[in-house]
Amino acid sequence: MPKITPRQMIAQWAGASHKFQVNVHNFEVEAGKAAVEVFQKSFELKRFNGASGRPWARWQGHYQGKGSLMNETGTLKNSIKVKSIQNHKVTVFTDPSDFSNSARHQGFCYAAVHNNLDTLSNKPLKGPKRERQFIGHSSVLFNELKKLSVHIFDGLPR
Repeated sequence: MPKITPRQMIAQWAGASHKFQVNVHNFEVEAGKAAVEVFQKSFELKRFNGASGRPWARWQGHYQGKGSLMNETGTLKNSIKVKSIQNHKVTVFTDPSDFSNSARHQGFCYAAVHNNLDTLSNKPLKGPKRERQFIGHSSVLFNELKKLSVHIFDGLPR
């Protein structure tokens, strides 16, 4: 490895702080996108997309639609979005406004019913009687974030 002078080393690191901040922001944006993709994949898998994901409970009623009930219209799946990126924290949620024009369950966000059934004070009279988690701590997401994290150091001196 060639030797460099202290002045050359300082010159190499002069813009590193800004580059690092940009890389961290880009990581946060990509982390949000990865989270949305991982959680949306739960609907294809018909289980939570993680190592501990068990198949979702069957519907306890009559369903005569086409395909999977949890993905019948795609409204719930497509409502998963990045809510905010602040103070190095990425928040992903289901957007209740996506249900205002839904053909079924107009104005009611079923995300809470499926993801947190046990914590609801008002349980639905019709619909799921068991939780069908699709957002939460995921080993699949953790592995995706590990792959993305190496890019935080892109363009920095070595």
